[in-house]
Amino acid sequence: PAQSATGLRGRMVDAVTRRPVKEFSVTLARVERDDARMKWHEPIVRKFASDTGRFTWDLAAGAWQGYVQAPGYQQFNLAEQVFSANKPTRELVMPLLRGLELRGRVFDQRTGAGLPDARISFRKAGVGNGNSQTLRPAQPQADGSFALDGVPAGDIVLQVGAEGYAHRETELTVDETTPPVEI
Repeated sequence: PAQSATGLRGRMVDAVTRRPVKEFSVTLARVERDDARMKWHEPIVRKFASDTGRFTWDLAAGAWQGYVQAPGYQQFNLAEQVFSANKPTRELVMPLLRGLELRGRVFDQRTGAGLPDARISFRKAGVGNGNSQTLRPAQPQADGSFALDGVPAGDIVLQVGAEGYAHRETELTVDETTPPVEI
């Protein structure tokens, strides 16, 4: 594999076809350890467009953790990467799995008004509450409608929360025929 300056180098490919994924975003947060405690800095996001699926992101030396998102694909979680100053890094190949789009609407049951400030995420069914697969929740529109892209087919738990409302979790099976969800 090719070498580069300090930072993250990668190549996004479709996990099945091995063809390049040409548009994607990478979200990273610097991680610091202090006496067995971990501190995550504010995440930074960069969007990339590349015919080959390759990208380079020069970063400060240290430990970084994050994820990759691409339209139509499931989120790819990056394990912690440690970069040393002036030490070349190898290219990571990241195979992305296809995902589905889940649409729906979040609204106040009494008034029918949409909740544009709701937080919407999901996790696979049978996985604990602290393991949301969507690190960047869907942002509903003014009418409360939302779209979660990259949801894996199968059983999931949809998690919805909004200020002043009870948290709600709904189990559902997602496939190509799943109708919009009303919450």
